[in-house]
Order: sequence, then structure tokens, then C-alpha cells
Amino acid sequence: FQTILKISELSYDPELTIQALYREVCNQLAEIIDTSNFYIARLRENGTMLNFEYYKDKFGMSSEYPQYFPTRPIGKGFTEYVIENRETVFFTGKEMSSLSKSGERDARQDISKSWLGSPLIADGVVLGAVVVQDYEDESKFQESDAQIFKFVSKHIASAIVRYEKKLEEQLENEKLKLASQYDGLTGLYNRESLTQKISELLKSEQTNFSLLFIDLDGFK
Repeated sequence: FQTILKISELSYDPELTIQALYREVCNQLAEIIDTSNFYIARLRENGTMLNFEYYKDKFGMSSEYPQYFPTRPIGKGFTEYVIENRETVFFTGKEMSSLSKSGERDARQDISKSWLGSPLIADGVVLGAVVVQDYEDESKFQESDAQIFKFVSKHIASAIVRYEKKLEEQLENEKLKLASQYDGLTGLYNRESLTQKISELLKSEQTNFSLLFIDLDGFK
């Protein structure tokens, strides 16, 4: 219970970056679920790409994707299965192998012996998935783990939405700030910003500066 409560609190922490949130969630989950092989994947490029924004992996992903934020096109992986079905699922290695052999899923991912994934859904929109897997134990994850993952995925998805909304607001405020400082036609400081800069120079220790004033009659 304490772990679940802590994850809930983390998802509302305004001081955490999204990467810090992913890391802390993974660390907290490790208290009750083996997160040695754990990743969070986000849908990008209008749902055509999967970006693995956070991952720990003993075997598979680190060798397949050497770049820091591995990205691949949407395909027939088990991550896509979770996203398509919009539900928390766990597979044994035999089930994964069977799905791979039938062609329903990508064969390269049947190296896992136990796999658990949950979709990241906020406001009815699927943002990606959170997954944990094991390469040795066929019965590593149970139904109780799936219920925990379902709870955690909701908090991660909500945190992602809040974080991205905060970023959008910051960008918009920055645009408004810049717009208030510069002339829209020339891109130069407007009168208010120029006056402020001159005032700052006069108050500073830098006394050697000149001001060139050019008056253009009728300039609009």
C-alpha cells in the first residue's frame, strides 16, 4: 500500500521532470515487482512511431536500440497489442511464442518468458504503454501484478498530460513575453524594452556606451 501511495504522490509532484517521474516510478515499483526489465513507450508522429522514453533492460532492448531514446515504427509487437486492445495484459513465454508463430505478433519479441503491459490512457486517448518483462521465469507475473500495473499506468498517463500541458503553457508564456519585448515588424526591441535596457546600463558599472538615435519621419 505504501508503494502505491508513493507512486500516486509522485505523479502529482510539480517539481519532477517527466524523466525523473519515470525513474522514480520504476524505483518504487521495484519494491513489489521485479523491474529489472522495464520500459515506458510513447506513441509519436501521429501514432506511427513508438518512442521508448524510459527503459531498463538486461538483454533485449539495450542491444537492439543503442541510442538514448530508441524509436521504431509501429508494427506488430506486444507493446502494440496492449495499445490496440487498450487493456492490461500479461503473457507467458509460451503464449508469446504461439502468437509469434501464428504471425499475429512480431517473432523477434518472443524471447521473454513472462511479459506484463498496461496502456497509458488519459481522457480516452492512448498515449503509449508501460511494460515489465522477464527472460527466465515463465510465471514471473500474476494477476495481482496486473492490477497494480493498471493503477500505476493511470497515474503515469495523468502525469504525462499535466506535464505536457505545463510545457505548453510555459512555451505560450515565453512567446507572449517575447512578443511584448520586440517590435513585430522589425524584430528589434520595442520602445519599452529599449528604455529598460538603457536604464539597466545606466545603473550598471559599464559607463562607456553610446546611444545613436535616428528619427524617421512618416515611418509606419
